[in-house]
Amino acid sequence: MTWTWTSCGVATVVDDQQVGADSPGESGPDAAHDEPGARGGLEVRQRVLTRIAEHTATLVPGAVQHSSGLGRLAGRGYPSATATVAGQTSRIELDIAAVWPCNVNALSRTVRDRVRSETSRLSGTRVNSVDVTVHLVDATGVSNVRRVE
Repeated sequence: MTWTWTSCGVATVVDDQQVGADSPGESGPDAAHDEPGARGGLEVRQRVLTRIAEHTATLVPGAVQHSSGLGRLAGRGYPSATATVAGQTSRIELDIAAVWPCNVNALSRTVRDRVRSETSRLSGTRVNSVDVTVHLVDATGVSNVRRVE
């Protein structure tokens, strides 16, 4: 049996066990489906991780959403993420935009830490690394500028 959570496309749960009509609540040696390893699994899709990473990056003060020219027409811009998933571990590459002047080291460190913790928390995967590339942009084409004062 395969169950897909279609309301937001977050995960697919695969259950390889056949459960009989009399099995709910059953206990004892024949209740193999009650064992954690026999309940199925959780598959986190790459697109979910990229969405979480991109959204989390927009919440960090100093990181901005930016698109310009043809990128705006094509729906591309910053932040932009790619994820690689292997089992329950993942790796994220993230491109963000920032308006100059800013402390690029502090911004990239904060984005990396928040993306790693939020992605792990929301997806249940272990994020091995988050590579952040900061693109310095001018204020035109920026949709959210957050400043800490």
